[in-house]
Formats: sequence, structure tokens, C-alpha cells
Amino acid sequence: MVLAASLAVFVYAGGWMGLRLQDLLRRCFRDVASTDLRAETLLGTMIPFLQDAVIAILPLILAVLVFGTLAYVGQFGFVVSTKAITPDTKKIDPIAGFKRLFSVRSLFEAVKGLAKVGVIAAIVYAGIRGQMDAILGLAGLTPFQIVGELVAIAQSLTLRVVVALVLIAVIDYVYQRQHFMNKQKMTKQEVKDEFKNTEGDPKVKSRIRRIQMELAQKRMMQEVPKADVVITNPTHLAVALRYDRDKDDAPVVVAKGAGFVAQRIREKAREAGVPIIERREIARELYKRCKLGALIPAHLYQAVAEILAYIYSRKAKGHAA
Repeated sequence: MVLAASLAVFVYAGGWMGLRLQDLLRRCFRDVASTDLRAETLLGTMIPFLQDAVIAILPLILAVLVFGTLAYVGQFGFVVSTKAITPDTKKIDPIAGFKRLFSVRSLFEAVKGLAKVGVIAAIVYAGIRGQMDAILGLAGLTPFQIVGELVAIAQSLTLRVVVALVLIAVIDYVYQRQHFMNKQKMTKQEVKDEFKNTEGDPKVKSRIRRIQMELAQKRMMQEVPKADVVITNPTHLAVALRYDRDKDDAPVVVAKGAGFVAQRIREKAREAGVPIIERREIARELYKRCKLGALIPAHLYQAVAEILAYIYSRKAKGHAA
């Protein structure tokens, strides 16, 4: 972008810049005899000439500044950072510098730079070779004509180089962006470590869940002796129910389990003298639909009521006896 902007400045403002510089040189040579060139007055004498020189090349300076900034912002965004000028002892470490200098990345960048120079050199060589007849014909031209022809040749070569650099820049930008995005990707181990940091170690979480389940089962087993009945499947499932007429609107599930947990519920019930009743369909429905501490569903009221009535009648007969 900087080279293209410079070429555009020379094409469209080169004549104006040339006239300004020509006038400046003419004044310098004209006034040199009458200029006081003593050390004390030299700076004051040179300042007007320097100001005119800066004004003459100001379009070129502005073009380089503006388009250089736009090129940077277009690639990286508007970033203000003091990291580059922050003192860092690693920057003066010869060993670290040697590693950076001879790293694979540095070697690749060096090869890439040489390839760019080679491409541009080939374009310039081909351009000059194609203009050899015009260059050899300069010998018969006047000085002003020679300058005009050289400017035209230079503009043609520069335009070709600009086109080549644009293509190289596009390819390099795509490659650099892809390389940067690949570097930002995390490895599988980094993903696991990040998951551990944010979500917690899966092993620790699994242990916590196991401890929580053990504590919940322990509390559940403590409720079994308080139950009125345990309904089983007969061996795979077990559901303990408690019904307090003064507190509960319906029987409450105080414990439930399958497999080993069901066996533990039956053992606790036998130790506490809680009746165990085998009702397969009812046990399945209660285990499937009811959570701990929840009331039984309405469609089981009748079946559970019959079971509780049977148990109460047995207790009443035993007490009467």
C-alpha cells in the first residue's frame, strides 16, 4: 500500500513536487554567493530552505504515513500498546536472541523474504529487458527528454512491482491469518485442563456426587423405620410409605430403591418391624413416578389405601390379642 501510494503521488503530484524542488535548487545556487555561511548564522539561513523542501515532499510524506497506518489498522485493528517499549531483560538475553534468530519460524520468514525479493527482482529484470531498445535510444535525446523517458520506464516498472506485491500481500495475509488461527487452537490436553478449571475436575465431581448419594441413602435408610409399609417387586424394587393422618394429605414416599438399595430397605424394614407387602404393579408405579418426600399419585390412592387398611387391621388384631 505504501509503494502504491508513493507511485500515485509521483504520477499525480510529481510534476508539482519537481517544480518546487527545482525552484528551491535554483534559489540555493543563485543566492549562495550572497548568503552568510558563518557558523553562527548557518542554521537561520538554512531553515527557510528546509521548510520549502519539506513542503515540496509533503504529499509523499503524508501518503506514506496515511497508507502505512491504514495497512496496519486493516490487518490488526487499532491497537495501542506499550509492550514493545517496555523494558524486558529477555530481549537482551543472547541465548534467547540466538534461539529466536535460528528458530524454524525465523528460518521460514527468511526464506519467504528471499522468495519475495526474488519475485520482485525477476519482474524488474523482465521489465528492464523489455525496455532495452528504449534505454539504448536515450543516447540521442536531450537531457529533459532522457528524464521524461526514465520517469516513464520507472513508473511502468513500479506499477508492475506494485501489482506483484499486492498478490504476494494477499497470499501472505491469508497464510498469516490461517497460521495465527491455528496457533490459537487448543490441544486436547489444554481443553481438558480448561474444563477442569471452569467446571471442576471430573474425578473430584464424581467423588462428590458419590458422597452425596451415600449421604442421601443414609438419610433415606433412617426414614425406613418410620414407615408404615414397604411395597416390593418382590426383590428388584422396594418403596417405603408413611402416612400421618394429621400432617399428610396422602401417603408419602420416604424411601425407594432398586437392586442392592431395595435389599437394604427390606433389611431395615425387618429390623424395625415394618410390614413388607409384595405388590409388583404398585411398586413399579411408585418407583417410576414418585420422588423422595413426594405424595403418591392420585390414581394409586385406592390401591395404597387397601394395603394400609389391611396393615392397620392386622395391627389392630395383634394388639387386641
